[in-house]
Amino acid sequence: MLSLGTVKRKMTILKTIYTLIFICFWANSTRAQDTYHVADLDFWGRNISFYYKSPEIEKINNIESIDIEAIMDNIGNKTNDVKNIIEETRRDMELSDWLTYQLIRKCANVISPKSADFNIYTLTKANLLENLGYAPLVGWDGKSFLLYIKSNDEIFNLPVKIYQGENYVCINYHDFNYAESIQFSSLNLRSLNHEKGKQFRFSISSVPAYPQDKVTEKVLQFEYKSRTYSIPVMVNQEIRNYFTNYPVTSYESQFNIPVNNITSTSLINNLKVKLTNLPVKKGVELLMNFTRTAFDFANDTEVFGREKRLSPEETLLYEKSDCEDRAALFFYLVKEIYNLPMIILSYPDHVNVGVELDGKGYTANYQNKSFTVCEPTPQKKNLPIGKIQSVRKKDNYEIAYAYIPAGNNRH
Repeated sequence: MLSLGTVKRKMTILKTIYTLIFICFWANSTRAQDTYHVADLDFWGRNISFYYKSPEIEKINNIESIDIEAIMDNIGNKTNDVKNIIEETRRDMELSDWLTYQLIRKCANVISPKSADFNIYTLTKANLLENLGYAPLVGWDGKSFLLYIKSNDEIFNLPVKIYQGENYVCINYHDFNYAESIQFSSLNLRSLNHEKGKQFRFSISSVPAYPQDKVTEKVLQFEYKSRTYSIPVMVNQEIRNYFTNYPVTSYESQFNIPVNNITSTSLINNLKVKLTNLPVKKGVELLMNFTRTAFDFANDTEVFGREKRLSPEETLLYEKSDCEDRAALFFYLVKEIYNLPMIILSYPDHVNVGVELDGKGYTANYQNKSFTVCEPTPQKKNLPIGKIQSVRKKDNYEIAYAYIPAGNNRH
């Protein structure tokens, strides 16, 4: 016979089980009644799942006849689970603001498909940004919403608005095909979370790891000293999707976008094999020739139809690139392998890299030190290290960025 205490414990356990069953049944039936949906999407190789209910909002045709605050409340009430999932993913994957926004775009396109109603899709992004602590700004150009974000970063190819003393960058300009005909000056602006919202940072200090099954091998061939070398590199072509609309930033931001660990390890280790027993200057020259000859040359307008600066990893992924892209990759390689001080020489139509070596050849001075100029981009004549085109010697340049390794006291 069971004791009274045992019976009570069993009764308590049964009550708990029945309660959990009831909660699950109630939650599922409530979601069914409210037509909740479950979404599964891929982000950087990770499966993201969440419940949502699509906002029921009439098509917006006239800004004067709508209440944006009411619409945003409507959207917010249907997307609580989404906001929590994005916040958890951002924390777990240590996402930068830019990659967080790419996740927001993916989620918003599920909740309010861009193809069905561009304006509701844009407001859904604005709502998620606001609830994640940013300060979005929406503007109406007559038929569509433009989305701005509060940011003090240096951006060159996106419109910037000053609103109540703060800089706002248009982050959905690509949706308008970068059209110069848009009348930004006549926008009706509404700020969301203006005073409390944090600054959006376009610079990227870390990137998440991606699964091994997303990686494929790409063999890069390059020429050096009349020999052809092959470098196998493990790459993930999907990375391009997350940077398609990445803006033109400063050289410091562009050159320091990290490379994923799998790609970086394979590239650096295989290059180091070729650098064995080479003195530093010759090693830097080999890296210079790698960036020159491993890719075909093309201007941004030819490849993208607009100005675009590739990160070092993007340069590895694309078959064609220009001088800014190769300079970024060369900078990354010298930094990772030799960690030498470098400067970026920006001409009106070109970019070179100066590396602190032996001070021989054509050099540029910075803080009373000489930097040997390297040409990472193919020219009509194959230039050795410390040589540049004759016409370039007459051109003015500025030091757009200087990299001094931590603990380096030579400067």
